[in-house]
Amino acid sequence: MKHIEMGIGYKIPENDILGKKTDHFYCSIIEKRFKKNFVILKNNYEKFLVKYGPLLLEKVLNDFGMDFTYNSNKIEGSTLNRRESWLLLKENITPNHRKFSDALEIYTHMKVYNLLLDSKEELSMKLILKWHELLYKETKHHAGTFRDVNVGIWGSDVKFPDYQNVISLMKELIDWYNRKKEVYHPVLLAGLFKFKFVNIHPFQDGNGRMSRLLMNYLLYKNGHPMLNIEYIKRKGYYTALERSNLQKNELIFVNWFFKYYMNNDYFSYYYGSNELK
Repeated sequence: MKHIEMGIGYKIPENDILGKKTDHFYCSIIEKRFKKNFVILKNNYEKFLVKYGPLLLEKVLNDFGMDFTYNSNKIEGSTLNRRESWLLLKENITPNHRKFSDALEIYTHMKVYNLLLDSKEELSMKLILKWHELLYKETKHHAGTFRDVNVGIWGSDVKFPDYQNVISLMKELIDWYNRKKEVYHPVLLAGLFKFKFVNIHPFQDGNGRMSRLLMNYLLYKNGHPMLNIEYIKRKGYYTALERSNLQKNELIFVNWFFKYYMNNDYFSYYYGSNELK
């Protein structure tokens, strides 16, 4: 137990060409520190789905989607506030004093979220490119294509791969996903995929939004509650991503992700499924 707690956030096994030591390390972390909490969350979520039935569930998932859409876009600099985002999505009222492109991206993000709920497709490069195109075809000329320029983050020392390596790195990421989806706990898989994706930064724009959509797709398709990373709590999120990148240690982000996931159960907080514990 102690060596697992010392390891989380600091070090992953070295000289692990086949990844077996890393797999064992991650599975040990889940088993010893987080499995009980994940089981409680999943059980509550399943009872919640049964209790409320299909009609209310549709409303709940729609409400989550609108809140998730607002926060995910706000994190990336959207000028719309929560009320404006909800009015746009519920009443089709576009604020005339905001950037029209921001309003369009709120609308298209919700559209992709709804596709996420209905999709039976396996995660693939084709799916990722299709969703990116739907997100940005009205606002970005590079929608649905991997970047052909190098990118960075203003004010940060974070480094992303050269654009010439993006396609090969994305192929490696999909291969990694296909190998690990039967090995890793779904929450771990979603968090790691999210970090690895954004660390490649495969698109010229939209990497954060796409990474959070894909994270929730993996959670949802595996029967786990989705996660809404809130704009007002973005500082810890940014810090975890940056430290993980700079220290080349994905465990820093994984540690943050697990703790945030366990303490931000949207469905319990807003709809009282915690009464089912």
